[in-house]
Amino acid sequence: MFDTVKIGKRIAELRKKRDMTQFEIADRLGISYQAVSNWERGNSMPDIAKLPELAEIFGVTVDEILGGGNPVVEKVTAGEPVQPADYTREELKEAAEVLRPSQVEKLAGEVREDRESLLTLVPFLDEETVGELATQLAQEGGDVTGLVPFMAEEKVDELALLLEQNGKDTVALASFMSEEAVGRLTELRAKNGRSIGELLPFAGEEKLGEVATQLAQEGGDVTGLVPFMAEEKVDELALLLEQNGKDTVALASFMSEEAVGRLTELRAKNGRSIGELLPFAGEEKLGEVALAKVLRGEDVTAMLPFLGDKALGAITKEKLARGESITELLPFLDDSTLREYVKKALGR
Repeated sequence: MFDTVKIGKRIAELRKKRDMTQFEIADRLGISYQAVSNWERGNSMPDIAKLPELAEIFGVTVDEILGGGNPVVEKVTAGEPVQPADYTREELKEAAEVLRPSQVEKLAGEVREDRESLLTLVPFLDEETVGELATQLAQEGGDVTGLVPFMAEEKVDELALLLEQNGKDTVALASFMSEEAVGRLTELRAKNGRSIGELLPFAGEEKLGEVATQLAQEGGDVTGLVPFMAEEKVDELALLLEQNGKDTVALASFMSEEAVGRLTELRAKNGRSIGELLPFAGEEKLGEVALAKVLRGEDVTAMLPFLGDKALGAITKEKLARGESITELLPFLDDSTLREYVKKALGR
């Protein structure tokens, strides 16, 4: 960083050597004397466009005004080309802080072959210029990740899809892209058999749902996508998979109670295991499923810890009507149901 206090003192010294007042300097430069005063107090720095004029008034170089602190500024203001190998990254950064945007842009063009020098200047360039540089660099096979944080989102979207179509890795760009573009990128990578796991947190729920449905229809594994999908989409996907004979247990924790209930009912009817679904299903639907199993003469012992009092009462009543034992139900029954059972057992 430039030391504005030191530069201010230097300007004051040079003015006094020329026996000039702040008003005279201001008049020559076409600015207010308060601006000159602020320079000398170290509150601000002269505009880069004024430095050559100020240097001419004092009969010195721009670099001398800056205290010999930045040779890059001297070169740029003199209209001479800059060779990145001749300067440190810090000198380039300091120069960019005081140069006009158009001068920084010209300087970036001169040092663009030196990646580190270019990255030093990127924060001082406008989004459009950075986007153009990134596109050009990408077309030449260069790494653009350092430029992306300073680009407009829509330009990052375009660049990422261009890179992906050319077989380049684009995961590092995802956090700077729009949800819509990440979704299209996810879809494109999935079609090409490329990993999509790292993109999922940045993709929109709607597009992920579409990708998951398509992947499921093609027989692919969708479990990695499910945590990032909307619940209603997971519900639809799980029921679709179940109807196609696919295992859906891993999806249960991301589904609604209602959908888990329907899934439990469907699996029970098809004679498939429902044990792992029970903790995620609603009591009402589980009660219906359990009672249906009892009516078919099937064992419901594993379901009992997840049933509500109403369902347990209905199952107890049905078993008693059939003259079947309800011993396995006893630990789960409420007091009123137990009393009713005791009365029946005693014939009262």
